[in-house]
Amino acid sequence: MFSFTGAAGASTDQVLGGLLTDALSWHWIFLINLPIGLVTPAVVLSACPPTAGPVSRPAPMPSAPHPSPPPAHRRQAALHKRAA
Repeated sequence: MFSFTGAAGASTDQVLGGLLTDALSWHWIFLINLPIGLVTPAVVLSACPPTAGPVSRPAPMPSAPHPSPPPAHRRQAALHKRAA
């Protein structure tokens, strides 16, 4: 659903924007963009409840060993330590 919305918006917006600017002028894009830009923050703020108190964070997870080999200078240092 999310990918369809993005793909549909990306394809139709360019066509509608081109038609609007060809038929009228580029100044008319503000007829669409300004109301959306003014209404969106109000909708988001009304839809999202305020947080009460501090947000709990999950405990940090130990990192897994990295699957790639260490850099060459670390390999060389390890080899020299073993030889000494």
